[in-house]
Amino acid sequence: MKEGVHALFRRMDSLREKKELNFIPSYQKGAVAAIIADYQRLLVDYADDEETVVKFVVKTPILWDFLAPTKIWIKPPILTKYKTDFGILTSTKVLYFVEIEKPKTKLVKTNGGIHSELQAGLDQIRDWRIEVEKHRGAVLDGLGLTQGEVHDIRYMLIAGMARATSAKGLAKIRGMRDVDSIYCFDELATFLYSTETALLNV
Repeated sequence: MKEGVHALFRRMDSLREKKELNFIPSYQKGAVAAIIADYQRLLVDYADDEETVVKFVVKTPILWDFLAPTKIWIKPPILTKYKTDFGILTSTKVLYFVEIEKPKTKLVKTNGGIHSELQAGLDQIRDWRIEVEKHRGAVLDGLGLTQGEVHDIRYMLIAGMARATSAKGLAKIRGMRDVDSIYCFDELATFLYSTETALLNV
């Protein structure tokens, strides 16, 4: 049961619909703890290295488990104009386009305004949104998806560290409408801890 059962905790909709559950062994005992340790080291040693962080995320799909993904794309295109860092289709038929910045990205300025480093990621997502709204069907077709497979398209930004940002600053960026979800890298770690705890309690 402990081999991959974390997926069950993220897919309670399957229980409600009374579908047959298929358990796919994903992580042996202790593997999640090892991933957490590697991830924590990454955030310290490569805080200013976006490329290395993206490579780690590519080989660690469990980081997205809180979304209950059914499919993950690496560098999916938005037509021929843009390439996103990740595309994630969830069990509730929500398609996320994800932009990843550096862990060291500054989120707010000392005066409380949005920092230019964060704004760069927000501008990127704004451009994606405009293109998707104009050519939704073509974008989905480019990913091999039909209109019926995607109920909603949303945008997520991963950037910075919550512990390096004031509570007021975090509240400010949470309230922005430029993007559907903003997570800091250390917040992703909390999802891993939740998965680890769930496995230990099985």
